[in-house]
Amino acid sequence: PDVLAAALLAVSLHSAAASLRGPAAEAGSEEPAASEGRCGRGGALAGTEPCFITRSCGTSTGYTESASAGCGPGWYCLDGSQVTRNTRFADCDIRPACNRGACWNAGKFMWTCCGN
Repeated sequence: PDVLAAALLAVSLHSAAASLRGPAAEAGSEEPAASEGRCGRGGALAGTEPCFITRSCGTSTGYTESASAGCGPGWYCLDGSQVTRNTRFADCDIRPACNRGACWNAGKFMWTCCGN
């Protein structure tokens, strides 16, 4: 199996165990934003976390700390699609303190922390 599929599977499995930032994570946890990885920061706005969610993502998303994920630590679409530095990423405004998961914000036309 490819590395990204394995990483995304690990992300989805870890979300149930609350090691993934999102609704299952402990409230109030502050984690620093990751530095630039193999794909830069993806579609992340300045001051936000790396975001490698594809423009075609229509499913749930998750965050991984795994350096072996397609583009390194950051937010990904959980649809199993592979990403590279040539992928067209969606714009994202997901702050480091986000622990509720990423949701599509149609008003801003970008991914944001759920509830923002």
